[in-house]
Amino acid sequence: MIRPLLATELEAMTCVLTEAFMADPLYLALAPSPRARERWVRWVMGLSLRVSHRFGGAFCLESAPAAGSICLVPPDHGQLSLVDYVRAAPGMPPIGSGVSPWIWRGFGMKQLLHDAHFVGAHCYVLAVGVAPSEQGKGIGGALLRAALSTAAERGVPCYLETASPKNVALYEHLGFRVQRELAPKGLPPLWTMLCPATPASHSRVAFEAPVSSGEVEM
Repeated sequence: MIRPLLATELEAMTCVLTEAFMADPLYLALAPSPRARERWVRWVMGLSLRVSHRFGGAFCLESAPAAGSICLVPPDHGQLSLVDYVRAAPGMPPIGSGVSPWIWRGFGMKQLLHDAHFVGAHCYVLAVGVAPSEQGKGIGGALLRAALSTAAERGVPCYLETASPKNVALYEHLGFRVQRELAPKGLPPLWTMLCPATPASHSRVAFEAPVSSGEVEM
């Protein structure tokens, strides 16, 4: 079963997702230095969790809450705006020594993904990650299946992006299909993927705004 991630769990889950994405091809290309990469991945994952939590879309596996998480944006919010990110940003980006040579490529990549983003009502998988020690146990698949069921119940497709060829195969197994393959200059290829609305299963997630008393300070 899937349950909402608590505000008090956001910091710990940021560490889990940071570890999960340290070997992601995109981050490896953007930040070859492990130290700089860890700072940036941590900031991005913290941002993804807080953005999705603000919309009631941060979830974990009830039986293994510390193993991984999925960050979703519900259909009624569509594509995220800069204001959405600024409101949830955990501090400023970690700009410092060794960062400036590649930071602008990262911003350019973000604009490329923005321009290629699926148009129309959909459930957006902002991020999904599992701790390396917990991978291979079906946790990522369980999180994604719950998201797909929710999207199907609402009659909308599910959309995500990935820079991992291994993940492309996994997502295709779950019903996603490649929409576009992007080739950012100087960076690894990126794939945008869409899973059409299908009959909902018994496992799903519910988008509910977090209780105000449990929200983190912004």
